[in-house]
Amino acid sequence: MSFSAAKVTLTQGVLAHLDNVGELLAELLTMGDLTRIEVHGPVTELEKLKKPLAHLHPAWFAIA
Repeated sequence: MSFSAAKVTLTQGVLAHLDNVGELLAELLTMGDLTRIEVHGPVTELEKLKKPLAHLHPAWFAIA
């Protein structure tokens, strides 16, 4: 039996998720308008996501 303990940050998780759904999201955006995307997380992680997610114009919510 083997175990792996990998630390995944909010930033890594969000970017990995967008990689996974990127094609579907692109297709969805051709069918209608995106009215809102919200990103919630610690300020330090949100700052890392602002540039890669800028094209989606998300609403940012900092949590402690």
